Amino acid sequence: MGRLTCIALLIILCAAACAEADPPPEEGVRFWIEIPVWIPGYSGQFAYGDVDVDGNGGDDGSGGEWLGQLFDATGKLEFFFLGRVRVDVNAWSFLADSFGGKLRETVTFRQSDGTIIDASLRPAMLRLIAARRIKQWAPGSSGNYFIRLRGYGGVRYHDIAFEAALTRYEYPIEEQVNWLDPIVGVQASFFVHEHWRFSAWTDIGGFGAGSNLAWWWELDAGYQFTDWFLLRLGWTMMYIDHSGTAVKWNAWLSGPSLALAFSF
Repeated sequence: MGRLTCIALLIILCAAACAEADPPPEEGVRFWIEIPVWIPGYSGQFAYGDVDVDGNGGDDGSGGEWLGQLFDATGKLEFFFLGRVRVDVNAWSFLADSFGGKLRETVTFRQSDGTIIDASLRPAMLRLIAARRIKQWAPGSSGNYFIRLRGYGGVRYHDIAFEAALTRYEYPIEEQVNWLDPIVGVQASFFVHEHWRFSAWTDIGGFGAGSNLAWWWELDAGYQFTDWFLLRLGWTMMYIDHSGTAVKWNAWLSGPSLALAFSF
């Protein structure tokens, strides 16, 4: 999926050289508040010392592992919510979003000398980015649609609370771990007439500073009913590969998202 996104963005960059007309540039300051809900499936592994929490392996048995990662929804996800605030200042955009939820699994020790009867993960993440418009152009002379390309960079903060009840011990395990990932990314938006807009964006981060690798990918279609109200429907995927001295977190989150966006 990452390769397909990169290919699409390369096509956009090539098309920029053939642009026949530029739409009016963005000017002024505008605030956006989004109320989205993301309902992903989950597969992966969380390990704390000898305690190993395994999710679904991700292979659906018919289309290969990547299809299992895309459509798997058997990871006992209880709830995920994402809130987003964005400020546009001329060619710049500043965005903050966060999401969190609860994953429950019945798990076992890696060793066979004990059993965990119940365990849960409560991951939460906060992303802060600054984006700048790289190019904006209108293919053709009709003016009915145009394309906008942005590059961005920032950080993503991860916080995971882990709880497990053991059959061999009177008291449960309760631990909390957190780390910070630098990220870089790109976003392409397609504006059709006055109401429709489609966007694709992806970022990659970690680079060994926090996670070994953290990758975000999102596609959505939106309809702008008025100048201040937008409805978006899309699909979001995230991959995290983190390993520390006592903690390992390797996970896929993938599923549909719906958002109401308000501007003022």
